[in-house]
Amino acid sequence: MPFFPNSSGVEVLGSTLVDNSSNVYINVQTERTERDDISALLKFVAPEAIQDDKEREDAPRCKEDTRQEVLTDILQWLRRPYGGEDPTDILWLTGFMGTGKTAIAQTLAEACAEEKTLAAVFFFSYRLQKSNNHSRLIPTLAYQLTLKIPRAKRFIIDAVSRDPLHPRKNLRSQMESLILQPLEQARQEKPGEKWPNTIIIDGLDECEDEVQQAAVLKLIHECLETGRFPFRVVIASRREKEIREYFEGKGRQRTRQIDLGSYDANPDIELFLRQSFADKHAKDESGSPWPSNEDIDALVRMSSGQFVFASMVLKYVNDPTSYHSESHLQEVLALSSKRNGSSESLAPFTPLDELYASILNKSPSPSESALAIVIISKLSSLHWRPVFASEANRLLESRSNECKRLFDRLHSILFVPLPDQVSTSSYRVYHKSLVDFLTDRRPFRREIQKNLYVPDVVVHTAICKRYLNMYARKPFSLPMTLPQVLISLQSQQQLPTLRFHQSALLGTLRAQTSRMKSFEPYSKVPT
Repeated sequence: MPFFPNSSGVEVLGSTLVDNSSNVYINVQTERTERDDISALLKFVAPEAIQDDKEREDAPRCKEDTRQEVLTDILQWLRRPYGGEDPTDILWLTGFMGTGKTAIAQTLAEACAEEKTLAAVFFFSYRLQKSNNHSRLIPTLAYQLTLKIPRAKRFIIDAVSRDPLHPRKNLRSQMESLILQPLEQARQEKPGEKWPNTIIIDGLDECEDEVQQAAVLKLIHECLETGRFPFRVVIASRREKEIREYFEGKGRQRTRQIDLGSYDANPDIELFLRQSFADKHAKDESGSPWPSNEDIDALVRMSSGQFVFASMVLKYVNDPTSYHSESHLQEVLALSSKRNGSSESLAPFTPLDELYASILNKSPSPSESALAIVIISKLSSLHWRPVFASEANRLLESRSNECKRLFDRLHSILFVPLPDQVSTSSYRVYHKSLVDFLTDRRPFRREIQKNLYVPDVVVHTAICKRYLNMYARKPFSLPMTLPQVLISLQSQQQLPTLRFHQSALLGTLRAQTSRMKSFEPYSKVPT
């Protein structure tokens, strides 16, 4: 007898149907498919950390004919035959912020993919919750290996099929079950088969804490030591403490180090500026070309080897909300003249800090804009999916006119969605160096920061208060509830800074508890 009368297109999988009236039992069994198991793995993958993901369409890349010397050095290291005089299997690409590490890593990944030598990549990003920590690193690498080493695909999928929770286990267990064992099985099936041999990990310093950074390096080191990890690994990062200690200590003998500070970047920066201004003039069909050779030389000197400075200058000059490109350029050049030729004794990123300060101080309320930028940056790292601009605006308690006041003059340092895109697009800080400038209180930055400095206590308190105020107005859905935000801040060891304002927060919280059903499981703010 029919179980679904007058129905069509009904599909029943893995179920038992019982008709008590006539003692009819129908048992429907289905086997898990390869698609099911790859889907189980994909739940733990960070797609935006892969070089050809759509989220990386606007990722920085080396402009044509630039960074040729360093790219050639890295490619020659990767292409060298095994068993030669150079025993290193890790290459550490390092340098100050803004020297172009990510652009080089992206360009390198695309070059290796074209040569069919790229096995897998992972681009850490402080902005994105899925890729600002190491929890998705191994599943993301494993997923790429199913594509780049087809013989290993079946064994990786088998591992997920046997235990779908493998991707949630600790880093060492993930590596063993999802990569090392499947590769050994694939190798036994066909010894000598040629595989892609390059893995690229960029922005390790943007992994959320030093403990995780050290864990990643320790795992890679141990895997290479065993000989079961048949790859050469390129790691790009700043010289943070745990990273530096590994490469100068335990990992020193197996590492080739490339410090971008040892390359003369000025010719490349000059070429980048000339090409970019030429492209602008061609697009605008402008008559007399500018800037002058002297102005280009001044910009190159101000960059102090930092491509990010040149990039931010071009964004400021090309600000879509302004028609004063040439005057914007002169404002930048004026920063150099204000120092009366003393730039040689300054920190390398002083000109970049001065540029950020100059742009922010044109906002009607520079300190409010600075706080909003840091809140946006923090929110993007806390939530499981992007926080759309419309959601951020509600949290910032900003209407369209208010957002225009805060951000209208900041398009060169912050991506601001168009009004008809606020529900599908997010605010995005162009470079982490801006957040560093606003939140770093080291003495050499204080004179430039002045009222732009944003302490952690202000940011975290502002986020929590705004969540409370938002729920007070009316229930509203964000990717995370207030309790989840508090727990996330606590897990990052950032919540203790809230103690300065804890009584005010708790008072507000008690007043709003009845409006916040999602807060019922928690009796108090974690401390």
